Amino acid sequence: MTYGVVDLFCGVGGLTCGLEKAGLDVVAGYDLDTTCEYTYSHNNNAQFIHKNIEEVTGLDIKDGCEDMI
Repeated sequence: MTYGVVDLFCGVGGLTCGLEKAGLDVVAGYDLDTTCEYTYSHNNNAQFIHKNIEEVTGLDIKDGCEDMI
């Protein structure tokens, strides 16, 4: 069984990379720092979402990632 997960405060994606190598399906990474987007997207199979985590709700994550899972 594979779990779909999101990486909050993902940065350049080190944790995402580790989670993917562990067999988890990371569908998205959230971060406010747009300078991380290229490296994150280039090195991981997950979508980078530029958004302030203080403004993200559980429903946002569910709705935004439903079609990616």
